[in-house]
Amino acid sequence: MTPALSAKRLPISLRDVMTAEHQTVSNPRSERPSAWRPATPIERFMLLGPLLAIMGVWALALWLAPDPRGYGTHEQMGLLPCMTKQLFGLPCMFCGMTTAVTLVAQGDLADGFQAQPAAALGALFAIPLGAVSAAAAAWGRWPEWLFRSPLNRIIWYIVGVVLGIAWLYKLLT
Repeated sequence: MTPALSAKRLPISLRDVMTAEHQTVSNPRSERPSAWRPATPIERFMLLGPLLAIMGVWALALWLAPDPRGYGTHEQMGLLPCMTKQLFGLPCMFCGMTTAVTLVAQGDLADGFQAQPAAALGALFAIPLGAVSAAAAAWGRWPEWLFRSPLNRIIWYIVGVVLGIAWLYKLLT
């Protein structure tokens, strides 16, 4: 870059250029921009994805019969038994998840949490997530704060910690 070009300052920043099509909608109650920006037609369609996935999992959970052992419900779908359990006699991190979701979907929260606490929590958190997804698709507003913030990283850390604690619980019971 030549010294003459480096001394000139452009009136807009690179960030302004990169986010020009993603401007937030102003909130009439305050000067701060809204955290929900208008969604493009493609994004509105994509917002239905989580809702459809959640509905599919819940429909499957209502159809399955929970395994009384607290794990193994997935075998009703033709899947193999847990190899970690077979080879080492210890449950894997995901043992009991299908059973827990099935129990929660059928209204048995206590047994769902006993089978796999992380999956039971996930099944319960899926309800508001599906509602937010449906509302965002219907209103045409994208919850930008959920996808473009440090909150994202914190959520994944919390998910990892919850999975770890649930696995420890499964190992100790």
